[in-house]
Amino acid sequence: MRVRAWHVFLILSVLFTILTLVIATVEISEYIDQDNDFETKPFSTVVLNSCLTSPFPIAVIFIIMTLFFYFRTRKMNLLGERLRSYRITKMSDLAGKMGVGEQEAKRMVERCVGGKFVEGKFDPGGKYFLSREYIDLSTDVLDGWQCPKCSKYNHTILLPGEYGKCDHCGAMWKGSEINRS
Repeated sequence: MRVRAWHVFLILSVLFTILTLVIATVEISEYIDQDNDFETKPFSTVVLNSCLTSPFPIAVIFIIMTLFFYFRTRKMNLLGERLRSYRITKMSDLAGKMGVGEQEAKRMVERCVGGKFVEGKFDPGGKYFLSREYIDLSTDVLDGWQCPKCSKYNHTILLPGEYGKCDHCGAMWKGSEINRS
């Protein structure tokens, strides 16, 4: 299991909440223990001072950050599961299902890959996302290939029936003419 940002903020919010409770308890116990002098503070002032001058506001901020990152991580995890289940996903279809634009869907998939919620690559045109499982199991998909003309390695994906252009010499080759390397 990877440690996510929301895990860190959850731990920090718990620590600061406990610290706030300890400070409030000490302040209240001092209020109760002191003698009945004429200069005693009202109870509401003791509670207000102990909460606002303590780590209470920081604990609230950490709780809000925990919730924000938790729901963002959950959203990325659901997107990763969807991408793994389809194996090959057309960006326009995914954008329609998510209710966002195609560029936004592609950006979300890139964030999902960057966060390691799913493994895979985009096709050269960027219209399809191919999961790692699809790339590994498909015999027709070339995930990187060696140019027959200059013998240099290209890191692009070729789908069945597509032509690949060598990044080094510019030669065009059909995917079926290139040997898998």
